[in-house]
Amino acid sequence: MKDLSLHILDIAENAIRAKANKISIKILEDEAADQLSVMVEDDGLGMDAETLKKARDPFFTTKDGKRFGLGLALLHQAAEAAGGFLKIDSQPAKGTKITAVFKLAHPDAKPLGDVLETVAALVAANSKVRFIYEYKKGDRRVHYDSHD
Repeated sequence: MKDLSLHILDIAENAIRAKANKISIKILEDEAADQLSVMVEDDGLGMDAETLKKARDPFFTTKDGKRFGLGLALLHQAAEAAGGFLKIDSQPAKGTKITAVFKLAHPDAKPLGDVLETVAALVAANSKVRFIYEYKKGDRRVHYDSHD
């Protein structure tokens, strides 16, 4: 995936397949700390401990008819390549939170891409799901709630 907005799209689509009613997307750019954090949290089915252990494995997927689950594996690789990390928190029936952290100035850091277009596409295709988008960079803040 060429930019982070495509990773966000993939994670949000996974959340929708996991029956999420609410998906929160938060992006924090902290230039002073040289850090970009991308968080996607949902209230979907969540993952049990066994699924959580396999979630970063590109040869594991829960999608019917598929043999590969590259989304989280590629995001994990992108975060580590840019001096960061990927964290997955999930509990059955409580949802999942994916946090990816990148060094902003790292030469291998992927561009953020057009996250607003990604959110707009998600909202247009999934009107029953509540999407909350937050972006923060210094004094700049953007907040959007699809159900406001």
